[in-house]
Amino acid sequence: MNHLDAFYLIFASVTLFLSLTYFLLNSYFSLNTRKFKRVQTNDISDVTVLIPVYGEKEEVFERVVSSVSRQGVKFLVVGDGCDEPYKSIATKYGGEFLRTPVRSGKRKAVSWGIQHVNSKFVLLLDSDTILPDKESIT
Repeated sequence: MNHLDAFYLIFASVTLFLSLTYFLLNSYFSLNTRKFKRVQTNDISDVTVLIPVYGEKEEVFERVVSSVSRQGVKFLVVGDGCDEPYKSIATKYGGEFLRTPVRSGKRKAVSWGIQHVNSKFVLLLDSDTILPDKESIT
């Protein structure tokens, strides 16, 4: 047996030993560690729906706000430099309405609205997206 064969034999033995040790330790710890229960800590009250709006048809926007209101979440409508009819529709369904001082685009309207949100999570919704009812989701 030459030196190269001895080296390969020792290398293979050490590698086999380490692999077997890793396998046994990994198996032991995977079977004997405590499983943590997942706890649902978030509630629907942790969500605020933010809807920026400009130039949307009144009928479509009312259907959107109505669908959000049926979900039972807080919602905030940001008029991008405009008020009516969006303000009256939002307040009719129990939402809050903000108006940007000037028309400056959707990005600025979203930024303006997020500054006024006090909840943990924000759901950004377009002014033409109608949410399905809770019953059809489950």
